[in-house]
Amino acid sequence: VNVFRSIQAAINAGHKRIRITAGIYREAIYLSDGVDLIGAGAEKTIIQLPEGVVRPLVAADGVRGVRVTGLSLVATGGTAFSAKGGALVTLSRNVIRDSTTAVRLDGATTNVSVINNTVARNTDGVSAINNASFSVKAGQTVALVGQTGTGKSTLAKLMNRIYDVNDVKEG
Repeated sequence: VNVFRSIQAAINAGHKRIRITAGIYREAIYLSDGVDLIGAGAEKTIIQLPEGVVRPLVAADGVRGVRVTGLSLVATGGTAFSAKGGALVTLSRNVIRDSTTAVRLDGATTNVSVINNTVARNTDGVSAINNASFSVKAGQTVALVGQTGTGKSTLAKLMNRIYDVNDVKEG
């Protein structure tokens, strides 16, 4: 068993399966290919963005085959989780809270599966830009929250096929 002073140190040492004991960790993390971050439970293992840090709390830039499980991600004033550049990531059984943006996805080849997570008390929940892919499995619940006129009803109607995406009328 190897013991490290930080999560990033374990990632940098090349470990692929990293078990994180209960506690509060104040560090921002860059993920690498094939890493499994496994917390002791979302209420027990909390990763917080350090004060004054402006980059995402957890960054998955172009990484493949990554899983993040059993953590609370807290990025007060920042982004909790960011994926871009074709990242292929699974987020499961996490609590993502108290952040400006909970999950930010960027790019058509970026694909993040969000399974049994709680996303709460964030200014923005999930932000998917530049054709990023975001999947929700059958039977899961998704809440659409936003200000008037932001497209919540239109999106719900498109998802339920009340509107046909091919029946666009120019006005």
